[in-house]
Amino acid sequence: MFEPPPPPRSSLFLRASGAVALTGLLSPVLYSLCLFGYVSAKEGDFDLAAAFPAILVFSFFGLWFAVPSAIVMGLFVEPLKSYQIARLDLAGRLPELLLHVLGSVVGAIILWMLVFSSMGSSVAIGGSGFLLGAYLLGGLCSGLNWWWLVAKPMRLRVAGQN
Repeated sequence: MFEPPPPPRSSLFLRASGAVALTGLLSPVLYSLCLFGYVSAKEGDFDLAAAFPAILVFSFFGLWFAVPSAIVMGLFVEPLKSYQIARLDLAGRLPELLLHVLGSVVGAIILWMLVFSSMGSSVAIGGSGFLLGAYLLGGLCSGLNWWWLVAKPMRLRVAGQN
């Protein structure tokens, strides 16, 4: 079976930057769609044309939280996790994908805890559940993006070094 050559380091850096950007852009849009879908399911009516401006505004303001969080995850959590998982000899792609997503979600929960422990208790109590969902979805997006864009090519690079 033909295996492509491992990508150079510069390619992995560009892929990692793309994964951070994609995580920062996709997570607020997906979260706003999930939030408005949940609210409309409780009310029994979802009119996308009426909700579209609110989804855009919510997604725009969500970028102010998602992009810095994605950068922090991309600098401190994802590279180490991706390299360590690439060194493991796993039985297939599904365990590797699940390990990536689980690690990113745990990293996002830790980041959420650090953010809210630095704020006042009234802010943390009022918005903790709302933003926990955003951080969980951000961790899920981060794990999937890093697995697809960085970890799979990094596995080839690590396998080429052994």
